[in-house]
Amino acid sequence: MIDAEYQGKGYGKSATQAMIEKLNKEFECQGGYLSFVPENLKAEKLYSSLDFKRTGETDESGEVIMRFKSTDNRQPTTDN
Repeated sequence: MIDAEYQGKGYGKSATQAMIEKLNKEFECQGGYLSFVPENLKAEKLYSSLDFKRTGETDESGEVIMRFKSTDNRQPTTDN
């Protein structure tokens, strides 16, 4: 989570991308899941920009679940 004062400055995108890269490198993961509250459209836009896609499911708290999957070891896009 990024404090409201620092949101919109690219920190969330950088942190999420770094997490994906670390998991891919250390554990050879080729995908992952995350969730966000449905009202947080900015979070969805951020995650979509990193190639996460909605799964059509929600978790037990009602949060929307998104998945990133790479079949060719590509990293998420970094275009702003």
